[in-house]
Amino acid sequence: MMPQYHLIYGLVFSTLVFYFFPSISLLGFLIIFISTVFIDLDHAVRYSIKTKNFNPIKFWKWSIIEGELRKNLKNYSSYKYPVFFLHGIEFVLILTLLSFYSKIFLFILIGVLFHLFLDYIHLIYNHLPLDMKLSLIWVLIRNKNKKRVN
Repeated sequence: MMPQYHLIYGLVFSTLVFYFFPSISLLGFLIIFISTVFIDLDHAVRYSIKTKNFNPIKFWKWSIIEGELRKNLKNYSSYKYPVFFLHGIEFVLILTLLSFYSKIFLFILIGVLFHLFLDYIHLIYNHLPLDMKLSLIWVLIRNKNKKRVN
C-alpha cells in the first residue's frame, strides 16, 4: 500500500482512537498516527541498500515500478520476497515486550498493528502471498535459492 493511503487511513484511525479513548492524550494520538506511516522507513532503507541512492523522488518511482512488477508475476513462489525488517512478527513482539514498560511503545505498537492490518488487506486484494510480511526470519530463510524480481 502506498504511503499516502497509510497517511490518510492512519489519520482517521488515530483520530478515532483519540475520540473513543481521550485519555491517550495528544501525545498518544501523535505517536499512533506517526507510527502508522513511519514503519515504512524499512522500504526506503531497502531501496537505499539495493541502489546506493538516497533520492526520495527516485525511490518513489522505483517503488511504483517494483510494485507493478510484483503484482504481475505469474509464479510468485519462485521469486524472492522483499525484506522489510519492520513488517514482521519479530518487530511486533519487541514492541509488545517494550509496551509493558512504557505507554509510548504501546502507542507505537497500536499504530504498527494498524499499518500491518492495512498491508494485509492490500496483499489479499492484489493476490500476493500473505507470508511476505509475516516474519523477517521466514522471509530470509525462504528467499534462499529464489530468483530476484529486479
